[in-house]
Amino acid sequence: APVVFRMASVWYAVTVIPTANLLVTVGTIFGERLLFLASVAVCLMAGLGLDRLLQGLRRPARGTPGWGRARRRVGGMVAAGAALWIGFLTLQTLSYTGAWSDDIALFRHAVASVPNSTKANHKLGEELLRAGELGASLPFLRRALEIAPDNAFAARTLEGARQQVVRLYLPSNTQGPIPARPTDDPEILYFLGVASRERGNLTDAVRFWEAAVTADPTHVPSLGDLGALRLAQGDTTAALGHLREAVRLDPSRAGSWFLLGRVYLGNRDFDSAREALEAFIETAGSRSPAEVVWAQEALGRLPLR
Repeated sequence: APVVFRMASVWYAVTVIPTANLLVTVGTIFGERLLFLASVAVCLMAGLGLDRLLQGLRRPARGTPGWGRARRRVGGMVAAGAALWIGFLTLQTLSYTGAWSDDIALFRHAVASVPNSTKANHKLGEELLRAGELGASLPFLRRALEIAPDNAFAARTLEGARQQVVRLYLPSNTQGPIPARPTDDPEILYFLGVASRERGNLTDAVRFWEAAVTADPTHVPSLGDLGALRLAQGDTTAALGHLREAVRLDPSRAGSWFLLGRVYLGNRDFDSAREALEAFIETAGSRSPAEVVWAQEALGRLPLR
């Protein structure tokens, strides 16, 4: 047994060190897939340790009457517990194998496990885009950039997806008006609105975003951009409704909190303005430093409660 333990220890070291970011940087931290070979050594050592424990409990006891029977009962309980634990791990392994059926399933599992990973969201969006699922890819690519605005890989992939949307639904040689709802996919409709706004066509931008909200009343990006555009157009009533709904659905939407604070200040609703600006400062973090300074100064000028 000592020889086997030493061999298992060497096995573990040999299989772990190449992926431990010690000799070379592999770019992955806590990747369980990097421990598959190493786990063989761990399982071997655990099995040997359990076997030695059970053998010790089964040895005839000397001295105290009845102690041998008690040790055998304990050994039976240990063996039964180990069998149950192995059965549980087996079921978990069988369940987990479904995540490796294809790349999309793998990255869906990754996003479900670590929803705030820019890499997982980007890779899932990229695989969906590669599979031709344009609308399904867009929210994950957006999310990857929301988590890490400096993710250049996600930015390039999202730009490629946006270009596909434009080519499919906003061809430059289109004659006559573009349908307000050329698709029922709220993500595609949202990006059609973004493209229309960038072209200076605010009428189509509003129509596309309203169509996206009709298709999905909880589509936060469309609600937020509708609120921002309506505010720029001077329609504070419509802006207030859209922005309120956007932050209700997604309280982390810093830009909508900022615009809400401006609307409330204009309406002299100082309590609501204070709440919105404080929420903006909290959610913005290190982003939008100029707006954060403005919000702090605005809070300082508000009358005391």
